[in-house]
Amino acid sequence: MSILGYLMKLADQAMEVGVLRIAAAVLQAARSSVAILPCTLLLAFNVALSGNAFAAISPLEIIQPRAGLDTNNRFYRAYPGLLYNVQIAAIGGTYPNTYRLDSGPSGMSINNASGELSWASPTESGSPHSVRVTVTDSGGATASVTWSITVTTQGFRFVDAVNGRSVASGGTGTFSNPWRSIADWYINKYDSTYRGTFLYFRNGTYRTAEAPIEDSYRLALPGNKPLVWLSYPGEKPVIDVTSSHVAPYGGGCSNLYFEGMEFRNFTTNFGVRIDSNADNVTFRRNTFANLPSGYGGSGTNASGLMISNGGGVGNYFAIVENTFRDMYGQGYGLLGYWTNKVLVQGNTASNFNVSDSKAIGPKTNNSYWFIRDNRINVAQGQGIWVDTYSYTANIEIAYNLVRANSDAALWIGQEPAAYGRFEMYRNTFIGEDIKISNLSSSSGPVSFLNDVVISTSGGTMNTADSSAATSRMTQSGLLVGSLSAGIVDTSGNLTTAYQNYIGQKGYQRSGGTTAAPPPPPINLTVQP
Repeated sequence: MSILGYLMKLADQAMEVGVLRIAAAVLQAARSSVAILPCTLLLAFNVALSGNAFAAISPLEIIQPRAGLDTNNRFYRAYPGLLYNVQIAAIGGTYPNTYRLDSGPSGMSINNASGELSWASPTESGSPHSVRVTVTDSGGATASVTWSITVTTQGFRFVDAVNGRSVASGGTGTFSNPWRSIADWYINKYDSTYRGTFLYFRNGTYRTAEAPIEDSYRLALPGNKPLVWLSYPGEKPVIDVTSSHVAPYGGGCSNLYFEGMEFRNFTTNFGVRIDSNADNVTFRRNTFANLPSGYGGSGTNASGLMISNGGGVGNYFAIVENTFRDMYGQGYGLLGYWTNKVLVQGNTASNFNVSDSKAIGPKTNNSYWFIRDNRINVAQGQGIWVDTYSYTANIEIAYNLVRANSDAALWIGQEPAAYGRFEMYRNTFIGEDIKISNLSSSSGPVSFLNDVVISTSGGTMNTADSSAATSRMTQSGLLVGSLSAGIVDTSGNLTTAYQNYIGQKGYQRSGGTTAAPPPPPINLTVQP
């Protein structure tokens, strides 16, 4: 091998780990016929391996909780003796993050890797309690938030489908005398008796159709209704939305927080449909299941969770650790319109059974969406699908495992309109050809860095269609091959032959070793 060939191979391997400046220097040396000592090259290469060329779309920012809110926000209120457990949600920066509890009440702790904050038994003594958390990203940037937790029995009600009592039978909604159904607290659309109340649901099935149905298809939740729905610790209540999906709308739904529910049976095409014009919204650890066969379809926007165009842009949405499954009609798991600063993290999607469905689908005029660490395995349809209109920009897709058995794992830009920046980083995509559509000279840039890209169609994975301006797209450090190449196993993990790339390429965090540089050629020559 000539020294030029060796330098070119070394540069290629440096680029594969995303260190473009090192690679560029090596290439320049090769083209200039500059003799570089092998030890110097190896040192440069080792520096390259430890580097990270991923450029953050925006500065690190904590979006849940945010400082300066009040006890209408779930993070700011707890019930005495009942587990307080929340997720610190951060966007921007260089993912992944670590989390630190700087100060808080006795007994509170945080998972340093995940950001899950727990307090097993909140106490009224000393309330309100001040809490401070700091998030540090992989580049060393930090962001902190301080808020207070008021521990009180005021402003909480309990619903128990098994042991509760209706209002007519004397139920009052207290811990010791819970209500039995949604109808007990809902009363009618215009009643505001329980505005700002936090609801705890015990195990059992709650039917939205037992309360008044608006326009023959929805349970209306304007801002005068309880907007914080919590599962009782350790339990999983079912919200059966047959004939009447849950519909927070009207511009008064900021601070909505749904956690631990299973929304089931989307016979009006939706599980939950919330208007976009709200801030500080969280959906955590919910299940959205069963769009029945015969429902959904083209043009319906059928979805487990839809953020619809409410006439204004909403900010600070956290959609974390939810499950989307059992879609027997064409539809979405998550569909989003008109939102800014959104974290979609730690969700799972499976059992999508109709073509052209989408597991995660930001559709129109969305910006600063961070789609991280999701696990998607769909039989039909696309895994992550981002439609693009003039305000779609600054989308990060990182550390996801996406398997689409008969379609694209990723499709960007179906709509023929200019769009902004997209960054794909450390994902594992398994499916038919990735589609980057309608990428014009005024769109993008679109970048892929250190992704594993596996084709199910027998060839190598293309990352652009004929309408894309490839000069606006960069690909660096990809591990690409066909499904038959044996790069990944049936779970989407790198096989033994490729284990050295674990922690460097694809969604897997760690477990591999540093990839060795190519061996120096035996006979070094300098080409003129």
